[in-house]
Amino acid sequence: MMSFEEFAENVVKEIRAKVGGAFQLKEHNVLKNNNVKRVGIAVTKNEEDIGPCVYLDEFYREYESDGMKFDENVDEVCRLVLKHEEDDELDFDISGFKSWETVRGNVYVKLINVEQNAELLEKIPHRMFMELAVVYYAVARDYTRGHRDDTYL
Repeated sequence: MMSFEEFAENVVKEIRAKVGGAFQLKEHNVLKNNNVKRVGIAVTKNEEDIGPCVYLDEFYREYESDGMKFDENVDEVCRLVLKHEEDDELDFDISGFKSWETVRGNVYVKLINVEQNAELLEKIPHRMFMELAVVYYAVARDYTRGHRDDTYL
């Protein structure tokens, strides 16, 4: 049985072999709120700035419990990666998001627990409010398709 690290490395290698050079794939470690750590595959087309992240944690649990064989996991992850090619939900222009003048109206705050998020708070801007931390997040809005599409970053 592979460790999680070996599993993630091998999934990325197999997906690269299956999709060729159509996408850039890289293992992506994410630290989320309340010290939740996730490992995924960040997927982008060569000319794009944004793409989906397919998290591998649940796939590994399926593999570990003999719910799905390794090859079945790879096929399912590959299906999700290839779905990006036909998925126009992520096909929006984020160039305006790179400009502070555009972004500043879409920056919001939230309060998070300091103790549960100590590692995250070492890496992100924040300020203290009582026994909580005020953190900032931005909402990327795409108005190019005629409707508002909120993506939390």
